[in-house]
Amino acid sequence: MARRFGYGRTIVVGSAGYLPLLVIPLTDHSSTLTFAGWAAALVVAGLTGGMVNVLVVTVRTQLTPSHLLGRVGASVRLIMYGGLPVGALTGGALAHTLGHRSALWLGVIGVVVSAVSLLPLRNSSDPSE
Repeated sequence: MARRFGYGRTIVVGSAGYLPLLVIPLTDHSSTLTFAGWAAALVVAGLTGGMVNVLVVTVRTQLTPSHLLGRVGASVRLIMYGGLPVGALTGGALAHTLGHRSALWLGVIGVVVSAVSLLPLRNSSDPSE
């Protein structure tokens, strides 16, 4: 897909796969339909997230000088995995303070802001060129 549409456009469109997660805070009650909506949203987000992850790692590898690949990879992992417990604690505190639905909406806002921040990449082509 990246060869056909370009890396930037594929990353931006793939990141839009997280937008179905908007369905989660919109649901009110527990039912089969609610569960199916959540499951579909998570499947779409998971599939597109995997594609985006592969493309981002490819771009990062192509743009990083070979003697710095280990350091850059370790730094990215430190920031990503180090941020997980911080995000979990923050989400728990927000859910406790504001309520579950409000905390979910703040998460949705974060996803949308992240997706919008990728828009400048949409015209990027192959990073090796």
